[in-house]
Amino acid sequence: MPLHQHIPVYGIEKFKNKTGGNSTYKVEVFDHNRHYKVEYPHRHDFFYEVLYIKKGSGTYHIDFHAHPILPETMFFVSPGQVHEIHYSDDIYGYIFLFTEEFLTISVDENYATLFDSMTNKRAALQLKTVEQQAKFELIFKQAIADYDLSDKFSEQVCRNILCTILLNCLRIYETGNPVLHQKGKGAQLVKKFKKLIDEKYADYLAVKDFADLMAITPTHLNETVKQHTGMNANSLIDNKLLVEIKRLLAYTDKNISEIAFLFNFKDQSYFSRFFKSKSGFSPKEFRNLNK
Repeated sequence: MPLHQHIPVYGIEKFKNKTGGNSTYKVEVFDHNRHYKVEYPHRHDFFYEVLYIKKGSGTYHIDFHAHPILPETMFFVSPGQVHEIHYSDDIYGYIFLFTEEFLTISVDENYATLFDSMTNKRAALQLKTVEQQAKFELIFKQAIADYDLSDKFSEQVCRNILCTILLNCLRIYETGNPVLHQKGKGAQLVKKFKKLIDEKYADYLAVKDFADLMAITPTHLNETVKQHTGMNANSLIDNKLLVEIKRLLAYTDKNISEIAFLFNFKDQSYFSRFFKSKSGFSPKEFRNLNK
């Protein structure tokens, strides 16, 4: 039984209002008139989101982090993240949705790694210069024009535009965070480790178990993860587990014992100690705060 059974999960087709055509991407204006019959909070299944806000206000909740909506802010949402958005009537901007398939056809698979970096409590990017703002607005307008054209060249042109968006975002991030965009065997190992965590977080595996699955030593795994993320391997495992527990506490009616059982904790008291040590709240306190 899926752990996220009470949280709606939508595919990109839910957000497409054009009949036929390519179902791996969509780019359009984002304003108060953009209506789709979806529930909040929800998740995306296999597609990503880049949202560029030009004006308006509100709050974008992404995996329990409340990001203020301000003019000239870009937001990034990865598949599986629980999110909910509230915005003012004067909201205006642009949104680019694209599947994992659309992204990985790109010439550089590190674009997906870029998303991992940005969505780890850094799901928002403020554009601070007039030059940056003008550049991104032009890029998004070009993407919308090509998407609406819908000819045989549109998909590749929009994919190139997406690469331009992500590369320019990466350039801004790297100004103060040069470690974000790394290539080579170490970066690939971390990417593989994160994918395994996403698949097996509910099994409550130790670092050694993950290292065995990857045919490397726990020491090598820890050192590589620390070098590329600034955190040790166990912290990445615990962070994923904590987010998924929070989702069930906040968005389902499962009792605490059931949740502890789903995540293979040996008993409820141990589960509660783990959650409080990582979040600062007991499971009951967290649920009450998020009702």
